[in-house]
Amino acid sequence: MAPEILNRESYSFKSDVWSVGTILYEMVTGTSPFKDAKNREELKRSHSGAIKYPSGVHLSRECKMFIDLCLSLDPSTRPTWAELLKHSYLKDATRHT
Repeated sequence: MAPEILNRESYSFKSDVWSVGTILYEMVTGTSPFKDAKNREELKRSHSGAIKYPSGVHLSRECKMFIDLCLSLDPSTRPTWAELLKHSYLKDATRHT
């Protein structure tokens, strides 16, 4: 869940952008970016730090940048759909993992 939803704040399509980041992270790493959270409060706390990537998984810089953008804590700094679709990671997805 996006931080704004967890905090019971107003939300928009930017919460869906958060979900895209979470799903992509899970697809390319095989694990959740918030796997250690066991309840709502722990999940809130886990959203307060930088995203960590497993050491044994090689990801391109573009892939990490894409995920990091989607998982920005502040919804106003997350990209719009148009911006996301123009990201270098999606421009040539066949070259990036």
